[in-house]
Amino acid sequence: MKVYINYPDSHLTIHQNPNCPEIQKHQKTNQRLINVTSQNLISILMDFINKTHKFSSTASENDMWLELNLNSSQHNIGLVFTLQAILGQFYQPLSNAPVIFHC
Repeated sequence: MKVYINYPDSHLTIHQNPNCPEIQKHQKTNQRLINVTSQNLISILMDFINKTHKFSSTASENDMWLELNLNSSQHNIGLVFTLQAILGQFYQPLSNAPVIFHC
């Protein structure tokens, strides 16, 4: 599952189909991509809690892709909402941003 997080136009888009053509439309040079597995989940969560990943209006920090590879799609989706809650503590626009299920 791939998830797109956009900060200035605050929204999170969940792509359950990894072949979705919309995924490629958002790719850019030096695109931030975080791969999340069961093995690195705690480390990734701590990175977000500790604001290792910053968001701003600059091109290098205005969005991010997550590639979620947890045990089930329910775990992946749950993580999206958990990350939104964490990010919302630091970035108000993301706190109530819509979560869109695209495909």
